[in-house]
Amino acid sequence: MKKILLCLILLFCPIIVFAKDVPDVSSEAVVLYQLNENKVIFTKNADKKLAPASLTKIMTILVAIEEIPNLDETVTLTSNMFQGLASQNASVAGFQIGEKVTYRDLLYGALFPSGGDATQALAILLEGSTEKFVEKMNEKANVIGMNDTHFENETGLPDINHFSTASDMALLLKEALKNEKFYELFTTRSYQTSNQKHTWIPSFLKTANTYHIDVDEILGGKTGFTNEAGYCLASLAQYNNVKYLLVTLHAPTSGSKAGAVYNSKLIYDYFKNNYGYQELIQKNEALLSLKTEKYSEVKNVDVISKENISYYLPNDYNKEELRMEYQGIEEISYGMKKGKKVGTVTYYYQNEKLGSVSAYLNQDISFSPFLFLKDHWLWIIFVFVIFMIIVFKITNKKRKKKKRKIK
Repeated sequence: MKKILLCLILLFCPIIVFAKDVPDVSSEAVVLYQLNENKVIFTKNADKKLAPASLTKIMTILVAIEEIPNLDETVTLTSNMFQGLASQNASVAGFQIGEKVTYRDLLYGALFPSGGDATQALAILLEGSTEKFVEKMNEKANVIGMNDTHFENETGLPDINHFSTASDMALLLKEALKNEKFYELFTTRSYQTSNQKHTWIPSFLKTANTYHIDVDEILGGKTGFTNEAGYCLASLAQYNNVKYLLVTLHAPTSGSKAGAVYNSKLIYDYFKNNYGYQELIQKNEALLSLKTEKYSEVKNVDVISKENISYYLPNDYNKEELRMEYQGIEEISYGMKKGKKVGTVTYYYQNEKLGSVSAYLNQDISFSPFLFLKDHWLWIIFVFVIFMIIVFKITNKKRKKKKRKIK
């Protein structure tokens, strides 16, 4: 049932189809969210199963955070927390056997230098073994809806049964960022451990500095690399008050080591320079005009929005491709007051729904006696004449009756 539900969600996922000429990047799979409206706005091989490398550690950190009661609790690292890392050529944060650190130190060690020593320590400390911890990771993936993902380890080291997709990794990061503690970790620019033995910056930032790539507007990121997975990056950025979440997988190892960061920057810059919120209607500006009931003081009345209406569109969007649909009261009755909600206006661009706004009357609607009289003057005269005749007859009858009494 969950699989069917996910398929339906993906099928109807609101992807902006009018994005054109997005730079061709070397990353094999890409998913870009526009987070202000929670919309997927660009994809490339989004559902292809690939090795996620150390993007795996996003899940490791999220599961750990949810189980740690106090991030500043001190723990001691033991030898079993380092077993197998060297033989697997795993990246490490540089912790030592017997070192006293906090859980916060281990979380940053997993996130910034992508330390396998940090993730293995977290798994053993929290669940007693890496196997049990990975079970928790897969349970969490199932809850999130990552149906094309399976974890075999908490580090992201290569395994035939360790795979994910760009779509699933984007879902994971989006879910993780809802956790305040994770968000704080993810958007930190540098960290020194509690024992002051280690100082780190995010690996994406280290790469950007090395290759002179401007990433000031990237708020946070997690890199990944193995020979099988290539260069990967999951990141969060904000440009012109628009937040984006981007996952790029499998930039080739034959290119620059900055491939994932460079590709991400290209995509971000494209949308920064070519898209944004375009104001369609200002507050109190007429959305449309509706006819009023006969004999109202005005024949038509404007309906307005009580707020500015802006939608995320190409900077050079074609106004002729905008479409508006109104649902609500078609004829406004007299007696209706200014500010009454009469319906809803929905905007579309290239048949893609942008959003809906409420429509309100911009004035009172009153009955016009003058228009009524003007339209019915013959009948009014006729009724008046009949009335006068009746009055005359009644008066005349009373007069005759009175005369008879006098006689």
